[in-house]
Amino acid sequence: MRDRRFIVALVVFAVIAGAVALFLGKPDKHAPTGASSPPPEEVAAAQQETPPSESAEAPAAPSGQPSAIAPRAAGDRASTLRDALSRMDDDAARIAAIESAMDDGAVETLPVLEGVELRSDPEAAPTIIHAIAMLGRKAGRADERQAAQTLGNWIHAESKREGADARGNVSVLVDALGDLGNHDAAQALAGSLDNDSLPLHVQTLAVQRLTALGDPSAQDAIAHFSARVAALPHAEGLDESLREEAVAVAATASDRFHL
Repeated sequence: MRDRRFIVALVVFAVIAGAVALFLGKPDKHAPTGASSPPPEEVAAAQQETPPSESAEAPAAPSGQPSAIAPRAAGDRASTLRDALSRMDDDAARIAAIESAMDDGAVETLPVLEGVELRSDPEAAPTIIHAIAMLGRKAGRADERQAAQTLGNWIHAESKREGADARGNVSVLVDALGDLGNHDAAQALAGSLDNDSLPLHVQTLAVQRLTALGDPSAQDAIAHFSARVAALPHAEGLDESLREEAVAVAATASDRFHL
């Protein structure tokens, strides 16, 4: 009887021991799964064999460092415009290049524009004239004076040249000198009013621009203009309208300059 109890006890102990061993050997379902870490020497070897990723982004440049894309140099801008103006088969491209220089305020292109012969490019000439006036206003004193001299010289040349484009250029040049607006521009405009054989309506435009500028250097030229229009005989039709307009503009200018 005692032996049977002993055997039963051994069996129960064996069952309990087996259950404990099974429980301790079971993996924890809450523990992270995955392979164990490889030895350090294998990790080092793998790092040496693996090339750096080509898609990785380059480190950002330190703050304050200049951009890798440098601004276009002044010489490059002038060369670009010079090349565009040489494309005589593409009027639109030449005019677009001039307008781009105006929009960007590229005063470094002034020598290129001033070097153009107006009679050689009648299509782009008005845009060139306006560009010189606009860029001249933004340039330094020396460039501003050169712009006025160029426009004044062009008035003399175009007023003596035959052709519809030349006549149109003269009016544009008068407006451009008025837009340039400095003392040198007023002197050039007054000199043209006195010395060039300008049509009456262009003379009237010049006096209007000089009156707006109010530069004292224009007084003599305006006085001479007033005397000329006062001596004009009455006419008919358009000629009479132009005469009456000139007389009215002369009166306004005389009041402005106390003549």
